[in-house]
Amino acid sequence: MSGDKTIPKVIEYIPLVIKKDLIRSEDDLHQLIQMESQGKAVIMEDIFTIPVAMRVFRVLLQNTLEIIFQTDYNNKILLFSNANYPIIRPPEFITELVYKEGIKNDHGRSITINEINLEDYWSKLSKVDEVRDIRDFLSKIHSRLKKSDTTFLTGNVPTIAFLIVQNLLFGHTNQLYYQNPVDKQLDKIY
Repeated sequence: MSGDKTIPKVIEYIPLVIKKDLIRSEDDLHQLIQMESQGKAVIMEDIFTIPVAMRVFRVLLQNTLEIIFQTDYNNKILLFSNANYPIIRPPEFITELVYKEGIKNDHGRSITINEINLEDYWSKLSKVDEVRDIRDFLSKIHSRLKKSDTTFLTGNVPTIAFLIVQNLLFGHTNQLYYQNPVDKQLDKIY
């Protein structure tokens, strides 16, 4: 007989709960997230400011089996999976938006600075169907991402747009910054 006979696994998804009163520093945040999420499948709700959400997401990328992001519209979207076996997920989870293809890196060459205003891509979407908008955003932004030393992300867009781009850039940029589009304040994510 041929074919993969791996039996799909059912895994439990835990909501990420961070007690904000315990966070006094970046190290506290990192340790709390790591304790809550190490090796688990996590549901991250859209409850943080964008720079905090990006920092939380970075720790989750390094520690979790899977990350589901629950949007304000209650869509549960798989953003990351580190599972190397088939998984049976709840039917309401949207899994087709995980982008498996890496970013273009122009034959190994890297640019120094990459500045991306996500609003340039998000503003052209329909804003009628969140899942379709995310899919369209992903296809549009993917070609704009390049391997770089430093990347600056800005724009007045939903948190999920930043997390999608952050996931695609993971391992392809040495430093990642979020720039608030209103006051231009820079927040270093890593």
